[in-house]
Amino acid sequence: MLAWLFLAVAFAVPQRTPDIDHASLVDRLCGKLVHSEPLPIKGKYYRGSMQQSSLSNIELRLYVRGEEGICCQDLKPVAKVTSADGGEFEFKKIASGDYWLAAQYNGHNYKMPIRYQADKIPSDRCENLMYEISDSGSFELGRIVPASH
Repeated sequence: MLAWLFLAVAFAVPQRTPDIDHASLVDRLCGKLVHSEPLPIKGKYYRGSMQQSSLSNIELRLYVRGEEGICCQDLKPVAKVTSADGGEFEFKKIASGDYWLAAQYNGHNYKMPIRYQADKIPSDRCENLMYEISDSGSFELGRIVPASH
């Protein structure tokens, strides 16, 4: 019995609790949804060697984030979009505020806190925002910084 419990714990995908006090700030609710997994080099895994693939046809849901910091079981989404063939998505006509961004992939639920501050001239470009789901259970926003000329 103890051996089965150990195996169940050892192979479970951890669901890390997002830190709502450190929500990512964006001025556009768009980007590219990707899956990351370790990339072996000559049969070994090295820190930082990751392979990314676009996630298409994944429903992304946006929920208002309350002060209690709990997502998303009894909440009704304020918006839903489905990622396109290249993983791209965009929520339109959303009021500024604190939200949960949630997705389900490969049988697991992923969520991240987002602080959206609409701007008349947004500085964020959709092609520079990458929302990354990993097998470790994390769901994080990464920004691509274009090389300056």
